[in-house]
Amino acid sequence: YYLYSENFHLKKMSSYDRPKILDEPVDDLILFLLNEQVFGKSIEEINLLNKPGIADIKAAKKRLMDLGFICEDGSVGIELTNDGKVASALSSVKPEAVRMILNCCNKYPHCLKNAIR
Repeated sequence: YYLYSENFHLKKMSSYDRPKILDEPVDDLILFLLNEQVFGKSIEEINLLNKPGIADIKAAKKRLMDLGFICEDGSVGIELTNDGKVASALSSVKPEAVRMILNCCNKYPHCLKNAIR
């Protein structure tokens, strides 16, 4: 049994799903690449099969700079801050939530232990 007729499937449905990297923010990927120094390259220099648009990459970098996770270094380019290293280590948590946790830790130093349980 099929959910769709063969005619509908061939004419109306695409052969493959659209890659997630094209639809979702690449903030986590940028943090990972900077933290692990994969190939010593930035996201723009890595040969990805499906590459996010330049505007999406710029928007992700701006968000990470606004959150204080990356900074521009004239000689190196972009590098992780100490908070950025924490955000990369907490990769299962969205960067915005990591910023909230870190801000709470300034006032309540033991909150990080409770937050990542």
